[in-house]
Amino acid sequence: MNPTSLTVSTGATGTVSVVIVSLNNFAGTVYLAAFAIPAGPIGSPSLPTVTLNPPSLILTPSGSQSSTMTVSVPSNSAAGNFTIHVEASGGCSLIKSAEVALKVIAPDYSINAVKTQLTISPSTSDSTTLNLASLDGFEGTVSLAAYSATFAVNLSPTSIPLTPGGSGTSTLTVSGVPQTTQPGNYTLEVIASVGFSMIHFVSLNVTVTGATFSLSLDHQFLTVLVGSTNSSTVTVTPSGGYAGTVMLFASPSFPSGVTG
Repeated sequence: MNPTSLTVSTGATGTVSVVIVSLNNFAGTVYLAAFAIPAGPIGSPSLPTVTLNPPSLILTPSGSQSSTMTVSVPSNSAAGNFTIHVEASGGCSLIKSAEVALKVIAPDYSINAVKTQLTISPSTSDSTTLNLASLDGFEGTVSLAAYSATFAVNLSPTSIPLTPGGSGTSTLTVSGVPQTTQPGNYTLEVIASVGFSMIHFVSLNVTVTGATFSLSLDHQFLTVLVGSTNSSTVTVTPSGGYAGTVMLFASPSFPSGVTG
């Protein structure tokens, strides 16, 4: 057998040369047969099929002949390891066999996010990069989609052409959270597909922070003499897209035993 092992993608074929050699001056017709193990149900369309051309060889003493064995793997065949069993028969009692290791690979692609945790507010956005790569000779265009009823999602680009061994990227951006959105954690699913098949998912966690504000003082402590005044500036800083009127109140705190 040449070669003794074979790797074939789904939807493709591979060939092996089967060489028959006469020993001890054997002369006659040798009939060949081959099949894949595990054989599975007879006639199953998803199993590799094996053909031999020619299926029989005529040997002369000390001579040799060869036949081409073609292994065809259907496009819907599952990836995995098979054994191709070849038998040569020169009569009822003269049977020889050999085997070829067959590995079936299914072209596919991978997708992952560089950053799976995103944080946004009504006034901010966040983004991550999606990396795609061809596996086992995959070639085709991968379409991307993501939807959310809570915030806006943008993918650029939305389709990635991949060549065998190639890769591509897309940028996903989330933004546009209404101020009325309940703060918390939300899950965003990115769907990658080739037509209506070969579907992959990437899950992202999006944390939505609420609109709020913070207070700061330029002086934390004030010293006030009897009959005088002192002051500290209060700064109100909005965050998360907060917009509105902030009411300020102040009340003195006296030492124990002292009243105002």
